[in-house]
Amino acid sequence: MNSSHVNKLDILQNKALRIISGAMCSTPIRAMEVETKVMPLILRRILLAERYCLKLIASNNTQIISKIVPYIDRTPRRSLTTAQGLLCGNSPTLSDILLEVDNSFFKIRKQFPWPCYSFSYQCISHPINVVQQTINNNSEMLQFLEENSMYYVIYTDGSKASDYVHAALYDPQAKFSSSFILHEPCSILTAEAYAVYQALMRIREINNIKYFLIISDSLSLITALSTLTVKYKSNYILYFIKQIIYQYHNKNIKIFFLWVPSHKGISGNEMADKTAYEGVNAVDVRNTMYVPMSDYLQCIDQNTQKLWLEMWKKDQDTKGKWYGSIQESLPARPWYHRIQDATRDFITIINRLRFGHNTAPSHLARLGIIANKTCSHCNSSDGTIDYTLIYW
Repeated sequence: MNSSHVNKLDILQNKALRIISGAMCSTPIRAMEVETKVMPLILRRILLAERYCLKLIASNNTQIISKIVPYIDRTPRRSLTTAQGLLCGNSPTLSDILLEVDNSFFKIRKQFPWPCYSFSYQCISHPINVVQQTINNNSEMLQFLEENSMYYVIYTDGSKASDYVHAALYDPQAKFSSSFILHEPCSILTAEAYAVYQALMRIREINNIKYFLIISDSLSLITALSTLTVKYKSNYILYFIKQIIYQYHNKNIKIFFLWVPSHKGISGNEMADKTAYEGVNAVDVRNTMYVPMSDYLQCIDQNTQKLWLEMWKKDQDTKGKWYGSIQESLPARPWYHRIQDATRDFITIINRLRFGHNTAPSHLARLGIIANKTCSHCNSSDGTIDYTLIYW
């Protein structure tokens, strides 16, 4: 895209932000972006480019990759995208971004066609059997298992920290527990899913049992399995789980899931949690289990938010210090999102107070809009916003 067109888009967004927030013309652009939680377009363009490059790499689309950059150098390199560089208008090219994404996310699982197209529709649409039973403590869990003794039970769990990701299972019938070491970029959902996958693989070793119950404290995983559809961004492990369950179904083996709350003293769940946390009987599967694209998409989003925060902090060296002292970090949503009946006038007034750019006489005089900075009511004191609010 032509740089002049890009500049026009930036200007258009800045004008829109002033209208939305009610900010004055003197309000710093970065402050408006943070207040409205609208990402700078220069970051937005990089975010979209990184997602696109990740998609190319995940689908192993060498034809397009070779057109963007003929040779991929995997030598470790320092990130080309910095907050200071972006503030100076230095934006990386698409080839730079592709090289950086490939260098940073080389542990990604590559597959074409996408996993969602590699399995039959009957497999993907096959329903997940979820036991609708509320379990609040260990006694209720034991009572449920006593009343449903036909189940062979396996507990699963996942654990993620800054320096490790583990998946784990616990088989109380065999008194067996095992954990699995995953790549650090893997999400907790991937860890939970891989634990279920390994539980299903263990079921293959168990004979003469038709009913199996996998107990997990991850409601998000059970929901993801229940609502899984044909989406290329979906975690590929979910499709493998559905495939195995469908294969068991065809062999008249029934797999059921039960959700239990974590840290409620449920003995089997606590054992699985301990196995995952401590890495009991750990098996390193990093050579065979690669990071799902969905997890790296989360990494890209997190890195972009971190870069935005760095830009915001760096920009305060020259402007926006008042607002920066009030809003030190990026909000999840604009403050007025929680106030449904807030009027536009109310939002505008509060925003201008937070920005420190308002219609107080002292501020207007500093901008050269009026000549006299004194209070229009008493004509003696400086007409600052503090004075106006306290005395008038």
